Amino acid sequence: MLVFVEQATFVRRLGLTLGLIVLVGVLLVFLWRMADILLLTFVGILLAIFLSSLAGLLTKYTKLPRPVSLTLVTVLVFSILAGAGLLIGPRILEQSDDLVAGVTRALRGLVTTLSGSAQGRWLLEQTPLVSPDMSNVLPEDVLEPISEAEDEGNRSDAGTLPRTGDISAWLNFVAGVFGILPSVLGVLANTLFVVIIGIFLAASPKLYQRGFLRLFPEPQRTRAGEVLEVLGNTLQGWLLAQFFSMVGVGVIVGVGLWLLGIPFALTLAFLAFLLEFIPIVGPFLSAIPGILIAFTQGWTEALWVTLFYLVVQQLEGNLIMPLIQQRIVHLPPALALLAVLVMGTFFGFVGLLVATPLLAVVIVLVKMLYLKDTLGQKVEVAGQVKV
Repeated sequence: MLVFVEQATFVRRLGLTLGLIVLVGVLLVFLWRMADILLLTFVGILLAIFLSSLAGLLTKYTKLPRPVSLTLVTVLVFSILAGAGLLIGPRILEQSDDLVAGVTRALRGLVTTLSGSAQGRWLLEQTPLVSPDMSNVLPEDVLEPISEAEDEGNRSDAGTLPRTGDISAWLNFVAGVFGILPSVLGVLANTLFVVIIGIFLAASPKLYQRGFLRLFPEPQRTRAGEVLEVLGNTLQGWLLAQFFSMVGVGVIVGVGLWLLGIPFALTLAFLAFLLEFIPIVGPFLSAIPGILIAFTQGWTEALWVTLFYLVVQQLEGNLIMPLIQQRIVHLPPALALLAVLVMGTFFGFVGLLVATPLLAVVIVLVKMLYLKDTLGQKVEVAGQVKV
């Protein structure tokens, strides 16, 4: 009888274990399939926190009611984005085409220069991905117009409307438009989703916070509320500091390159502004096109621009980032780089956007729920009270 009871207990525990494994597996698969939506929702949360932060500052200094401040901030932010897009967007797009051509010519010139010496040829042999005609670096649809322009002595007409009567060209043009249409619509739909989520969350944050806390048992709701508040404050500090960092770096790069006489200063500044959002990797990526463009002006200009970008990165690393880390949880550089690489590999551009704030969320949760609540250690989240 005792043996039978032990066997029944073993079978029940085995069944519960297998059931738990299956449940966890199903949950992981579900989260993986829903990853894009969840990441876009997180971007919407970041937008809501950003708008709420600006509205809070406006309310603090003007004494306006929060709904009025939020409305003014939302209208102002999207008006600035729309105005900037209309005013400097065409200029940036125009410079972007020339920038691609200039970078390609700079790379070709660099390869040609290196091919003129034994050391340079050895270096090129060690980097087989870089071929002399640059076909292994840039796609054919980028290289072909540039090659035609070089042969004809002027810019290629690739990408313009086909001439009247050229039926095959018109069919190819229409097919190309319909080929990119799903991607464009997808980007617009994702952007609209993020904006709607952000505005609704910013308009009634307490409503959604109360709904989220109701998912926890009554004894844990107070602690869950404390953790949620710290997470919100951490993301708020990080977003505001990161935004001002992006603006500062973009302005410095634009003014500096303009003073150095480097072409496409506006586009390069806009690129530095955007990539500053991605820690560690972003500043280096934004420097590459500027250095290559400077190389087309001469070795002296390339040296000056390289030194300029190094100074900007030193300012960003030793002045701007320490100011940011006073307001948020400290992010170890190795973990930040790993988060960017992993999220970018699996989730593309959206993964790059959310890698750093997600890492900040994970670190706060580990400190508060594991180090403090489980291990009983005294920890402190940057910019917050001791928890």
